Amino acid sequence: MTRTESEAFTVNSDWELVSQGAEAKLWKIPAGSLFDVPCIAKERFSKAYRHPALDEKLTKQRCRAESRILTKCMEKGIPVPRVLRTDAPVLYLEYIDAPTVREYLESDLLLALTNTAQNASQHDKLQQLALAFGQMVAALHNMGIVHGDLTTSNAMIRLPEMTLVAIDFGLAKNTTSTEERAVDLYVLERALSSTHPKLPDDFWTLLLTSYRAAAEKAEATLSRLEQVQIRGRKRECFG
Repeated sequence: MTRTESEAFTVNSDWELVSQGAEAKLWKIPAGSLFDVPCIAKERFSKAYRHPALDEKLTKQRCRAESRILTKCMEKGIPVPRVLRTDAPVLYLEYIDAPTVREYLESDLLLALTNTAQNASQHDKLQQLALAFGQMVAALHNMGIVHGDLTTSNAMIRLPEMTLVAIDFGLAKNTTSTEERAVDLYVLERALSSTHPKLPDDFWTLLLTSYRAAAEKAEATLSRLEQVQIRGRKRECFG
């Protein structure tokens, strides 16, 4: 057993560290260790630059906020990991046995596009993926939730049905702000262009078409997105 930064959180020897980001560690826990099913423990870090009392309060608040948003999504039928237990600053989540969209793209679709014989079939899958992504984002926005970090690493894909599962709601918030929804989409656009430069030109267009059809306030959001994009281009040009 190893005690981690979370004082009351102890890691067993059969737990696997699957990722470590700026905000948290993710541990894969086998079935039978804590629950009857395999799960993920999301352990939020303490921040040394903050006052200890404030740090503990903020870390626990963000853990509980993420748990509430995930539960809200689950209740409304949006595919997300099920919350098994909240023991702030640790969140225990259902383990999703599926690749991330990024892994799926990099291991299969985009590589296969270089093969002319497979091009039509793979492009059709990319179109399905773009439509599914737009629907997923619209579903979140319709509930008054912005994800805050929409990337292909923060969505998993269940195959062969092409169902997307949104993950990592650490920066998510409840809001009805048009600006926040537009920025959510802009973050996704930038992530797609920087991470997957080989995506077909129509991927983003199809994603927005799907979003427009499913989002309740699509016109206002997409109009604001154009303004956000202009501001982003100006920052790139002038710093």
